[in-house]
Amino acid sequence: NLEHQNEQLTIMYNQAVREKMLIKIDYQVAEQKILGKDEKIHEVEEKLFEATNENIAMKKILNGLNNLERMVNDNKAVFHPSKTVVGHAGKAHQTSRAYQPVRSEQSMRSDQSIRSYQTARPMTQTNKAYEVHKAYQTNK
Repeated sequence: NLEHQNEQLTIMYNQAVREKMLIKIDYQVAEQKILGKDEKIHEVEEKLFEATNENIAMKKILNGLNNLERMVNDNKAVFHPSKTVVGHAGKAHQTSRAYQPVRSEQSMRSDQSIRSYQTARPMTQTNKAYEVHKAYQTNK
Protein backbone atom coordinates (compact mmCIF):
# COMPACT_ATOMS: atom_id res chain seq x y z
CA ASN A 1 0.00 0.00 0.00
CA LEU A 2 2.81 2.39 0.83
CA GLU A 3 4.53 1.62 -2.44
CA HIS A 4 1.32 2.33 -4.30
CA GLN A 5 0.96 5.70 -2.56
CA ASN A 6 4.64 6.43 -3.27
CA GLU A 7 4.08 5.72 -6.98
CA GLN A 8 0.99 7.94 -6.96
CA LEU A 9 2.95 10.78 -5.33
CA THR A 10 5.78 10.37 -7.85
CA ILE A 11 3.28 10.54 -10.73
CA MET A 12 1.60 13.62 -9.23
CA TYR A 13 5.00 15.27 -8.65
CA ASN A 14 6.06 14.66 -12.27
CA GLN A 15 2.74 16.07 -13.51
CA ALA A 16 3.21 19.18 -11.32
CA VAL A 17 6.75 19.66 -12.67
CA ARG A 18 5.47 19.36 -16.28
CA GLU A 19 2.62 21.79 -15.61
CA LYS A 20 5.06 24.22 -13.97
CA MET A 21 7.30 24.05 -17.07
CA LEU A 22 4.28 24.58 -19.37
CA ILE A 23 3.11 27.53 -17.27
CA LYS A 24 6.64 28.97 -17.33
CA ILE A 25 6.72 28.64 -21.15
CA ASP A 26 3.24 30.18 -21.46
CA TYR A 27 4.36 33.03 -19.18
CA GLN A 28 7.43 33.70 -21.33
CA VAL A 29 5.33 33.63 -24.54
CA ALA A 30 2.79 36.03 -23.01
CA GLU A 31 5.60 38.30 -21.78
CA GLN A 32 7.10 38.38 -25.31
CA LYS A 33 3.70 39.27 -26.76
CA ILE A 34 3.30 42.07 -24.21
CA LEU A 35 6.78 43.40 -24.99
CA GLY A 36 6.00 43.27 -28.73
CA LYS A 37 2.72 45.13 -28.19
CA ASP A 38 4.46 47.70 -25.98
CA GLU A 39 7.03 48.25 -28.73
CA LYS A 40 4.27 48.67 -31.34
CA ILE A 41 2.43 51.10 -29.04
CA HIS A 42 5.66 53.08 -28.62
CA GLU A 43 6.18 53.17 -32.42
CA VAL A 44 2.58 54.28 -32.98
CA GLU A 45 2.94 57.00 -30.34
CA GLU A 46 6.13 58.24 -32.05
CA LYS A 47 4.40 58.26 -35.44
CA LEU A 48 1.44 60.11 -33.90
CA PHE A 49 3.81 62.68 -32.41
CA GLU A 50 5.59 63.12 -35.76
CA ALA A 51 2.27 63.33 -37.63
CA THR A 52 0.99 65.91 -35.15
CA ASN A 53 4.14 68.01 -35.64
CA GLU A 54 3.84 67.64 -39.42
CA ASN A 55 0.16 68.57 -39.19
CA ILE A 56 1.04 71.70 -37.22
CA ALA A 57 3.74 72.57 -39.76
CA MET A 58 1.33 71.96 -42.66
CA LYS A 59 -1.30 74.14 -41.00
CA LYS A 60 1.26 76.93 -40.69
CA ILE A 61 2.18 76.50 -44.35
CA LEU A 62 -1.51 76.44 -45.31
CA ASN A 63 -2.15 79.62 -43.33
CA GLY A 64 0.80 81.25 -45.07
CA LEU A 65 -0.51 80.15 -48.47
CA ASN A 66 -4.00 81.41 -47.62
CA ASN A 67 -2.53 84.76 -46.61
CA LEU A 68 -0.50 84.81 -49.82
CA GLU A 69 -3.62 83.93 -51.83
CA ARG A 70 -5.52 86.80 -50.18
CA MET A 71 -2.67 89.17 -51.00
CA VAL A 72 -2.57 87.94 -54.59
CA ASN A 73 -6.35 88.25 -54.90
CA ASP A 74 -6.14 91.82 -53.64
CA ASN A 75 -3.66 92.68 -56.40
CA LYS A 76 -4.65 90.03 -58.94
CA ALA A 77 -4.74 90.69 -62.66
CA VAL A 78 -7.51 89.10 -64.69
CA PHE A 79 -7.22 88.38 -68.37
CA HIS A 80 -9.90 90.04 -70.48
CA PRO A 81 -10.09 88.97 -74.11
CA SER A 82 -10.10 91.54 -76.87
CA LYS A 83 -13.31 93.34 -77.69
CA THR A 84 -14.47 94.89 -80.94
CA VAL A 85 -14.66 98.64 -80.59
CA VAL A 86 -15.86 101.19 -83.09
CA GLY A 87 -12.97 103.56 -83.35
CA HIS A 88 -11.79 106.49 -85.44
CA ALA A 89 -13.73 107.14 -88.64
CA GLY A 90 -16.35 104.54 -87.70
CA LYS A 91 -14.06 101.58 -88.41
CA ALA A 92 -14.25 98.57 -86.15
CA HIS A 93 -10.99 97.32 -84.67
CA GLN A 94 -9.87 94.84 -82.03
CA THR A 95 -8.61 96.18 -78.74
CA SER A 96 -5.42 94.62 -77.46
CA ARG A 97 -5.74 91.95 -74.84
CA ALA A 98 -5.35 93.55 -71.49
CA TYR A 99 -4.86 92.56 -67.91
CA GLN A 100 -7.00 94.55 -65.59
CA PRO A 101 -6.53 94.37 -61.84
CA VAL A 102 -9.28 92.96 -59.71
CA ARG A 103 -9.85 95.53 -57.04
CA SER A 104 -9.86 94.74 -53.35
CA GLU A 105 -12.78 95.95 -51.26
CA GLN A 106 -10.57 98.59 -49.66
CA SER A 107 -9.41 99.99 -53.01
CA MET A 108 -13.01 99.87 -54.29
CA ARG A 109 -14.11 101.88 -51.24
CA SER A 110 -11.39 104.46 -51.90
CA ASP A 111 -12.53 104.62 -55.56
CA GLN A 112 -16.08 105.21 -54.39
CA SER A 113 -14.94 108.10 -52.23
CA ILE A 114 -13.04 109.54 -55.22
CA ARG A 115 -16.14 109.10 -57.41
CA SER A 116 -18.32 110.78 -54.82
CA TYR A 117 -15.86 113.71 -54.85
CA GLN A 118 -15.99 113.79 -58.64
CA THR A 119 -19.78 113.71 -58.67
CA ALA A 120 -19.80 116.64 -56.28
CA ARG A 121 -17.81 118.51 -58.96
CA PRO A 122 -19.00 116.97 -62.24
CA MET A 123 -16.95 117.37 -65.39
CA THR A 124 -19.05 116.45 -68.40
CA GLN A 125 -17.94 116.26 -72.01
CA THR A 126 -19.70 119.56 -72.65
CA ASN A 127 -17.82 121.25 -69.80
CA LYS A 128 -14.51 119.82 -71.05
CA ALA A 129 -15.22 121.00 -74.59
CA TYR A 130 -16.17 124.43 -73.28
CA GLU A 131 -12.94 124.69 -71.23
CA VAL A 132 -10.83 123.61 -74.23
CA HIS A 133 -12.63 126.14 -76.43
CA LYS A 134 -12.19 128.86 -73.78
CA ALA A 135 -8.44 128.04 -73.44
CA TYR A 136 -8.09 128.16 -77.23
CA GLN A 137 -9.85 131.53 -77.38
CA THR A 138 -7.60 132.95 -74.65
CA ASN A 139 -4.43 131.84 -76.44
CA LYS A 140 -5.45 133.60 -79.69
